[in-house]
Amino acid sequence: MNTFNDYMDMSYRMEVIEDKNEGGFVVNFPDLPGCITCGETIESALANALDAKKSLD
Repeated sequence: MNTFNDYMDMSYRMEVIEDKNEGGFVVNFPDLPGCITCGETIESALANALDAKKSLD
């Protein structure tokens, strides 16, 4: 039986969308409802996405 941490260690598809109206990037994990974040640069958006995924527990 898998634990919560086992599921969090799995790779999940990540969608990165450029926000042309506000600027920056929006990132979400479609398989993790509600796990969405953003950042002013692609690097900061990706770092925020990994933090958002970790904060689900």
